Amino acid sequence: MDRARPAATGQAARVEAAIESGVLRRPSAAGPSFVDLVRAVQRRVGSPKSSTSHGEAIAGHLFEREHLVLVLVDGMGMAALADPAFADLRGRVRMEIDAVYPATTACAMTTLATGLWPSRHGIPGWWAYLEEHDQEVAVLRFQERRSERSLNRFGVNADDLWPHPPPFAKAAREAIVYHYPSDIAGSVFVRYLSGRRRTRGYRRLRQASRRIVRDLRRRRRPAITWMYIPDYDAACHDHGVAGAKARGTLADLQGLLLDLAAAVPDNVQVALTADHGLIDLERRDRWALLDGDPVLDCLRAAPTGESRAPQFHVRPGKEGELVERLTDRYGERMAVLSRDEADDLRLFGPEPLGEQARRRFGDYIGIALAPFSVGWHRAADDPPLQYIGLHGGMTPDEVRIPLIVLDR
Repeated sequence: MDRARPAATGQAARVEAAIESGVLRRPSAAGPSFVDLVRAVQRRVGSPKSSTSHGEAIAGHLFEREHLVLVLVDGMGMAALADPAFADLRGRVRMEIDAVYPATTACAMTTLATGLWPSRHGIPGWWAYLEEHDQEVAVLRFQERRSERSLNRFGVNADDLWPHPPPFAKAAREAIVYHYPSDIAGSVFVRYLSGRRRTRGYRRLRQASRRIVRDLRRRRRPAITWMYIPDYDAACHDHGVAGAKARGTLADLQGLLLDLAAAVPDNVQVALTADHGLIDLERRDRWALLDGDPVLDCLRAAPTGESRAPQFHVRPGKEGELVERLTDRYGERMAVLSRDEADDLRLFGPEPLGEQARRRFGDYIGIALAPFSVGWHRAADDPPLQYIGLHGGMTPDEVRIPLIVLDR
């Protein structure tokens, strides 16, 4: 149960009002979440991580058969399934659950690795600032932000980003097989997530599907097969959630996954979930902070986190100037909270910010109250600034994700 929170004032009151009205949705322990799903899976393979009451309910849907294939379709929020073209998936939703906040892949995948809310694992989003190394980093890519070189060259190792041992590495039995696209299957993060167990890369989804079926036909002991699919999220970024490309990509995935469920042996269950949903933004709603911007003069590093939940690491004595500048520019569409105010509202999970999160999360955090994003970009034509579909915010469309079971 969430602890009693102090009454919010000022900017925090705007966020709390938006949550109470349903404009924003705060993930919490009050309902089933991605954290509960992860802990249910961890318990299934014998890791020492404790389960939750919501996790037990989720487990009742996931472990009806000896083997489980659990597929994460990046970006496939509940809103995506409202389209009648995806009735075959929508009709098999067993539960709606909440993603973590920020509702983004870097936070969710670190939750997958650890079973922890962002308030405890401390990853703020795609970008992070490592104060002890004075380095801005792309978390999942394990790269320095501007040069895009490996963090190893800067004296940063995996433990600096992910100090929490992954419970899957402590599982009592070899029960998980990981399938990732070939270009990321051997990445530093995936090695961390898997506890350095074997990860199988695939170039085409049909190839991965055939391998999964062959493997399961040979298995004699209970197993969980994990498969990550980034295609839908990528199509939404480039073409928009409502675009024909994204809808076509999800239609193809629907067919492939239904075929997979039909092909696996009778003792195998196929389930789907997501890490977050997305919303579409007009170009006028995507703002860039370019080098030389007065806002950046207030900061020790470029904004981190996500452009829908930017985090600001402030130079000493510049706090008031930063808040004034941000409020003057973006105040109608973004609330600016101190880290403590965001913690009091338990935006990053029902538990208070841990030591790692306090080091990584910004001194101030922007909470998008409308379709809006702002972040540092190399130039006005930076490709990520052209993204139409975005995530990382706290709208229901970004936070609500499905748990789908594809019955035979």
